[in-house]
Amino acid sequence: MSAVDAAQSVFPVSVLLTYRPLIEMLPFLARQYAGDIAYLHSVGPSIASAVGNRPAARARYSLIGVRAYRISADCECSEGCAVPGGCAVSAGSFSAGAIGYHGYDDGVSRWAWFDMWLVEDHRDRTVHAVAMGRLSDADAQIEELKTMWAEALSTTEGTVPSEEGTVSAEGSTVPSGDSRPSRRHPAGSDPACEIRADQSREGYIEAVRRMQRHMRDGDIYVANMSMRFTVHSDITPITVFRRLYADNPSPYAAYLDFGDRVIVSSSPERFFSIWDGRVVTEPIKGTRPRGATAAEDAELRADLRGSNKERSELLMVTDLERNDMNRICAPGSVCVPEFEVIRAFPHVFHTVSVVEGRLRAGVTVSEALRMMSPGGSITGTPKRRAMEIIAECERSPRDVYTGSLGYVGADPGVWLHMGDSLSGRSDRGSQPVCDLSIIIRAAICRMERSAGCVRTSGIGRTAVTDRSAGTGRSAGADRSAGTGRSAGTGCLSGANRFDYLVGAGGGVTLDSDPEAEYDEAVHKARAVLEALGVLEILGVRGGER
Repeated sequence: MSAVDAAQSVFPVSVLLTYRPLIEMLPFLARQYAGDIAYLHSVGPSIASAVGNRPAARARYSLIGVRAYRISADCECSEGCAVPGGCAVSAGSFSAGAIGYHGYDDGVSRWAWFDMWLVEDHRDRTVHAVAMGRLSDADAQIEELKTMWAEALSTTEGTVPSEEGTVSAEGSTVPSGDSRPSRRHPAGSDPACEIRADQSREGYIEAVRRMQRHMRDGDIYVANMSMRFTVHSDITPITVFRRLYADNPSPYAAYLDFGDRVIVSSSPERFFSIWDGRVVTEPIKGTRPRGATAAEDAELRADLRGSNKERSELLMVTDLERNDMNRICAPGSVCVPEFEVIRAFPHVFHTVSVVEGRLRAGVTVSEALRMMSPGGSITGTPKRRAMEIIAECERSPRDVYTGSLGYVGADPGVWLHMGDSLSGRSDRGSQPVCDLSIIIRAAICRMERSAGCVRTSGIGRTAVTDRSAGTGRSAGADRSAGTGRSAGTGCLSGANRFDYLVGAGGGVTLDSDPEAEYDEAVHKARAVLEALGVLEILGVRGGER
């Protein structure tokens, strides 16, 4: 049986679970499905408005995918595509989805098409489990997941912070006053933690000045300068995620564990989404730290609002995004409904624009991603020349950093109405959808395998792998008999060492103060580095230019 025939001979199964926020259950599930799991905190249309001092609007869904049956270097799948836009594998009249990333540098891309999903609907406060039935019997997978969910419910309790306060175990929101959560992990540096920066303070400042010389010569108008920190640590990626989210809850938090590489993200910035044919991008430019008091907050917000430098930077990037949107949207549909909106996050204020349009007929999600990437807020204008100058001024390749990650595929809402979908009313699921964030405020981990701890799941490969044909296993994949769980992929003991890459930077204009730009980059990295066990970062060793 071909992979296409296998896709069309199975149908997914869905079940409603006892409600508990997915972010609270993630640590338990991350251990059970280590090397084969992905979590996205925000996917889909917004269910609230961002007004005044409130944080970014909350997307409707959170998603967890486990047990990938296909790994691809592209978010567009070539087999069994019955979906206009070519963004999802079809199982009969039902469309699947993928979670993955598209790096800043060419050739850095990976997408996992998962066999089991957990869908949290924040509007209805429900959690559904959905099994596609590609790797094994869908009913058996659901029963396994129900058992695991019950075990997790009995061992997981307490509260998790949110962008707007603290979410209780029952899902209610407890206001946090000034939206700045208290630190949930011990202060101080881990003595086993090693850190190095690829730029010294002086080198970074000189690179900013070099960019400004290009601006005076008329080569560019605005550019994004960044640096990289490398951290060698004993702290596991899921622990880093828990610490980071506790200290810095973010609307686009994400945890992608693909075995050899784990991405822990606390991104505040949506790259772009496509939902019901509507394309939205939300570039961020302009940053101020949060104050220690409400009065200091008000003063810092006013300072951000009154900054000509930040306003001109946002204006240029918004115009760049309008140009990129015109490449994928219907003529005359692109508009800017919001400009220079100040959004509050736990540690910073940001100014944000919202640019939207209507997707042009025939444009696939994969094509839109290629045409929009990389994002304007992390490159500059003109984009291509800015990227050339960035390559001149920065010391290290960006790799995944400032790329994008997220979801592509069917509208998860279809999964919550299985009867309608399977009876043929699948128009909603036939439209290409995606929701992607910029990979910033993130730690990218590459595993070091200690003796006796070798991953065998095969998840880490970028070549296209289809596990759905025949036995449902790929070469190098070892599934525990009867359970469908990955074997030999845990490797989360203290015997391991992890290499993390953390990037940070900011926009540069002619009005920029080079020393202030360095300080801003360090401030943006602070929350991630503290989650890694690094407290003092101003004095880290830096590479020489």
